[in-house]
Amino acid sequence: MVTVIDAIEIANAEGDTFVSLILQGGITMVQSKSSGKFYATTKRTRIASTFALEDAKHMIGEKIPGSIQKVQCEPYSYEVPNSDEVITLDFTYKFVSEGTKVEAPVDTEDILGE
Repeated sequence: MVTVIDAIEIANAEGDTFVSLILQGGITMVQSKSSGKFYATTKRTRIASTFALEDAKHMIGEKIPGSIQKVQCEPYSYEVPNSDEVITLDFTYKFVSEGTKVEAPVDTEDILGE
């Protein structure tokens, strides 16, 4: 199960706006490859919706059957929040409805760099 934790309005490349639901999965424990320490984290993603923003905000807290899976993608630059560091990532997180399989899942790995 995933939970709707927020709803935001986003503009696409053409300038058209749409509403996305921000989804969050359950807690996941990740072990650092370098230190061996465990960290609690959660996976998040967003999905497009046909809702008006006000209606989408009413969805916050709703549970949806499915999971958030880490999947391979083309490399892209990512600015680490609260830092000047820019890293290159080659994965993203995708919502997968219950009973659907992801074609190329990526193994969970330590992205914390510790």
